[in-house]
Amino acid sequence: MPNDKEDLRQRNQQAIDALNSSVDRLRELRKGKELTIRKRFDREIARANEQITDLELINGHLTAAATVIDPISQETQARLDELAARLDQAIRNDFKINAAFETVLDVISFAEEVGAIIDTHEHA
Repeated sequence: MPNDKEDLRQRNQQAIDALNSSVDRLRELRKGKELTIRKRFDREIARANEQITDLELINGHLTAAATVIDPISQETQARLDELAARLDQAIRNDFKINAAFETVLDVISFAEEVGAIIDTHEHA
């Protein structure tokens, strides 16, 4: 029975590879069959693809579980803090610009409406 994460990941990958081969074979076998038979093949292909997705997620978790993260230095932490502050400021600036842009669009819309009212009033 496997007991380390890398062995589990490798066995899991073998299962993924086998399922992928099965899906390829099912697609080949499906060709030229009647609609009802093709639908059965499609269901089996969909089930195999779901299993592949599940196994790939498990592999991702196994890989993440084996990942060791080194502590970051004070300099790196300071740089990350600086970048976070810059991003926050950029987001605030973007909000202000978008708000100003919306105001300009509102003014144009209001002016157009005033013009339309005046134009309608003159021709009445």
